[in-house]
Amino acid sequence: MNRRTLEILAELQAKLGEAGKAVFQRLGLAIELLQDDEWIAEQGSLTDAYNFLQKEYFGDICVAAKIETLLEVRKEFPTEKEWEDRKWDLQTMRAELYERRRKDRPTRTRTNSGII
Repeated sequence: MNRRTLEILAELQAKLGEAGKAVFQRLGLAIELLQDDEWIAEQGSLTDAYNFLQKEYFGDICVAAKIETLLEVRKEFPTEKEWEDRKWDLQTMRAELYERRRKDRPTRTRTNSGII
């Protein structure tokens, strides 16, 4: 395990249980950690890495959402300003992300023979 990976894990541990800005920072650290192919291999697979992160470092906020969803929120809202504007509220950002994606999906039309 490289030195930066150890630093990230230590930072995640230190911020465990903190809310607000710390959640933004924790998710950023997780994104950085998931760039480390060696660390992912040590976990077994990407799914195992997600499960490890969720259990060890995000259990306090992964009650209502999986770590993958939280990481999507962090990627969709990458700046502290965006999070601060939304009062660090994950549910608000999840809802906004859902609406953005819903609008991006092609509309389907119901006909007598089914959905097109």
